[in-house]
Amino acid sequence: MSVLIRLSLETNRFSGKMPSGIGTSLPNLWRLFIGGNFFQGNLPSSLANASNLVDLDISQNNFVGVVPAFIGKLANLTWLNLEMN
Repeated sequence: MSVLIRLSLETNRFSGKMPSGIGTSLPNLWRLFIGGNFFQGNLPSSLANASNLVDLDISQNNFVGVVPAFIGKLANLTWLNLEMN
């Protein structure tokens, strides 16, 4: 799935931690929408490798902690939704 550019898994009641290698296994991802689920814990550090990300919606989950520094280093990121975590 390395050619995948958009992944939308919104409002599916997925739970647990996000896959740790999501940013490494989907390097061409532009848009990631996982809002409205029950993901928990911290964002996986592999998202730092998703350097093509333009849109990232992780709202309405159960993520904890501070926003990771790598989010600020995603140079192409223009839309970020973190609400209700």
